[in-house]
Amino acid sequence: MWALFVIFMLVCGYMYVDADLPSKYKLKKYIGWNAYFLVAVKGAEFDFKGGLISILIVSFIYVLMFLLNLPTYIFDLYEPFSFAYWLVGQTFLDLRVPFIIWGIITLIISKMESEALREYYKKPENRIKGFRKIAESNAIEAIILESLDNIKNGVLLFVTLKSRKVYIGIVDGVRFESGDTSDLVLVPFISGYREKETLTFHKEHDYSEIYEEMGMWSGSAPLRIQQFRIVLPMEEVEALSLFHLDVYDKFQDKRRTMTLE
Repeated sequence: MWALFVIFMLVCGYMYVDADLPSKYKLKKYIGWNAYFLVAVKGAEFDFKGGLISILIVSFIYVLMFLLNLPTYIFDLYEPFSFAYWLVGQTFLDLRVPFIIWGIITLIISKMESEALREYYKKPENRIKGFRKIAESNAIEAIILESLDNIKNGVLLFVTLKSRKVYIGIVDGVRFESGDTSDLVLVPFISGYREKETLTFHKEHDYSEIYEEMGMWSGSAPLRIQQFRIVLPMEEVEALSLFHLDVYDKFQDKRRTMTLE
């Protein structure tokens, strides 16, 4: 019986966690008992709410029976009603009716709150709010959001892969639409590599020049820059940082000056 109760609590909790972006992100990162605890806490919250409502429902049935019996308590007019005792005493699959009511109410609450949350995150601005909550406790998501917030200022994301291949660009909005943080979808502007010994970055290709020559941008037709996005598994990413071309050029000029001296 208790095993069934625990499973039911985890199912109710999982429905909500799977609909909530910050909680879903945490669940993907957690392992073992931490994941169970995250789901169980929310499930226990739903069980508590369902328990309170079921107590109110059962109490209402007893109060209703009492009110209907008032005439016979006072004037002995008819046989007192006892439907509340009968209903509470009924069992189904070894479960008494109050527990069945508790389970149904709990399931309804968890389903309603989960669906309401899914509708909430269908709006792009709300999905971004969800990712901002994730970024509060995750450095990777924080730097990705910072790059997106500063695109107009020319700030891009600098991605170094374990192969020492480098991509510089902007994160595609599909990350926020799908809620998938296992991959990094990037629209590349520059690519290159890091030297094996010094890890100095060397630029090889400047995609932005091609985009400009062909008149491509985020809303252009028939081609737009998002069609040339690349998908990078996060497990292949070595490091992330912010990048600004003007700042990079100044560093390069400074390095060449120091070399000549």
